[in-house]
Amino acid sequence: MVAMGDEEWEEEDIKEFPRLVENSEKSWEPASEKLEVINLENEQEKKELKIGTLVTTGERNRLVSLLHKYADVFACTYADMPGLATDIVVHKIPLMKGSKPVKQKTR
Repeated sequence: MVAMGDEEWEEEDIKEFPRLVENSEKSWEPASEKLEVINLENEQEKKELKIGTLVTTGERNRLVSLLHKYADVFACTYADMPGLATDIVVHKIPLMKGSKPVKQKTR
């Protein structure tokens, strides 16, 4: 028996683990639900959110109403987040000078 964190694993479970991981990777598929774009502001100022379309009309209307009511909670630009330190937000990738980018396969 092997203790991993708070769980105890039998040796048979550990041998079964690679097969379970392989099967879970094969069955993983992205969601096929179509999304609808909702604008919480007006046409001049866009504040867009996406919601799923697999809801009833009543649920959709309640959700859109809720999103409009709490529109100030959602930040769509850095201007919507005053006091945000750029050393936290800005992501920099250090590259060696003269190096060429390499496209890797999607994971």
